[in-house]
Amino acid sequence: MTNDTMNDPRDYIADLRALSPEALEGLGVNEVAYVKQVRADDGEGSTTAAWAIHAANGEALAMAATRELALASIVQNDMEAVSAH
Repeated sequence: MTNDTMNDPRDYIADLRALSPEALEGLGVNEVAYVKQVRADDGEGSTTAAWAIHAANGEALAMAATRELALASIVQNDMEAVSAH
């Protein structure tokens, strides 16, 4: 189907349902990253708040000390940032 013929939103849903699990998992992997607050080991037996950065498929990419740094890192890598709760 071409974009010219896809006027009905149901066409998009049908196309998504036809995707293999592998193809679905790959959607947005290089375009979207999400941040999530986590507890990180500080190396001295305590934990501290940190922000984990994950690819759209859930793969851990990096950690940042603040949410702002995490979001800046995502933008710097030409990805779209979203928050996970």
